[in-house]
Amino acid sequence: MTEATPPRRTSKFLSKYECSRVIGLRMLQLQEGEGTPHPLKLAIREILERTNPMVIRRHLPDKTYEDVSVSTLMHDRFLLRYQLNPDPE
Repeated sequence: MTEATPPRRTSKFLSKYECSRVIGLRMLQLQEGEGTPHPLKLAIREILERTNPMVIRRHLPDKTYEDVSVSTLMHDRFLLRYQLNPDPE
């Protein structure tokens, strides 16, 4: 039998603080593990394409928490666009 997933109690959006933390942690993983030449661009691309494997733990006021996969969260492209194209020209 499969268990039904409980309804989400937190926002379906990735906050700017969560976004910056996920990008920073993923960059470190990519630099140490694979040694990719552009870890920032790859980390941002993973968020945009919803292929990021990370899970965020969101703590709630009633002392419980909710684990949410980054790939299921919606993001604001405006927050990420300046990092993909540092030169606006």
